Amino acid sequence: MAVIARAEVTLTVSVDVQKVETWYKLQSSTAQAPTKPTAASPSGWSKTEPGYDGTSTNTLYTCQCTTLTDGTFLWGDVCVSSSYEAAKQAANDAAAAAGTAAAAEGAVDSAVETLGGSIGTLAGDIGTLQDVVDGKASKDDLAALADDTVRAGDDRLKWLSATDDALEVGREDTGGTRYYGRFTADGIGFMAGSDEVASLTREDGLAASKATISKELHLGGWMLAPQDNGNIALKYVGG
Repeated sequence: MAVIARAEVTLTVSVDVQKVETWYKLQSSTAQAPTKPTAASPSGWSKTEPGYDGTSTNTLYTCQCTTLTDGTFLWGDVCVSSSYEAAKQAANDAAAAAGTAAAAEGAVDSAVETLGGSIGTLAGDIGTLQDVVDGKASKDDLAALADDTVRAGDDRLKWLSATDDALEVGREDTGGTRYYGRFTADGIGFMAGSDEVASLTREDGLAASKATISKELHLGGWMLAPQDNGNIALKYVGG
């Protein structure tokens, strides 16, 4: 009796991952993002990760290449390096903080310098005022004091002039007319421009081209006073 035998063997080739490599490409942030490579060693890409230099505004792209044991390779998607962007943002934040600190320091230095100058000017003005009280201030001292006052923006005193004969203190309106008191050795003149509208002197007493008495006017032992009915009463009050 004859015996016939048959056997079959199936061979299967298994493909596995040989290696996975990350490739890097650094380029301008304004340029279009690179496309996925197709070659095993793509041009413009490097397997060495560049470090951030602290000043660059470029963008770092990454892409992974998977090489199989049969020699074929597969490229993944192109991505922006998150670590590089984080380092860039940290550097930008540090630079902004340094700029803010420098600006603040400059502002403080400027304020200190301005304050020092103002204190010096104020000290000088106080000295001049004391000289005025003591009767030792010159006309040049008074003119300098007036200039300091105007530059300081003091609305209470806008004009001061000193000559050998008089000291004039007052203000100037928007139309250019000066209203001021003129102090001389003889008395005080109240001026509106070049017109003396009132004066007070040792010889003539009080003189005015126009005056308003709101309540009472005493003349020796007599008093003139307005009444509720609109009349004027003349009363003797003694004296």
